[in-house]
Amino acid sequence: MAPWDVGSVAATVRPRTRGGAVIGVERGFVLEEPDGSLTALDEVWDDHRVSMNEGGCDPYGRFYCGSMA
Repeated sequence: MAPWDVGSVAATVRPRTRGGAVIGVERGFVLEEPDGSLTALDEVWDDHRVSMNEGGCDPYGRFYCGSMA
């Protein structure tokens, strides 16, 4: 993965407390570290008709991301 290349869809980006961000991408998540490095997590599903479309954090800092078909 090239620097700051998260694929074709970055549905939502939310900052992390200690720097970096969590990014909801087409079928999962990418973690950006404070130094800018990226770690792609395993895909949540493999159905190409479904993708992430929005996200946010609750008052406790938990990240929720919605999907759509």
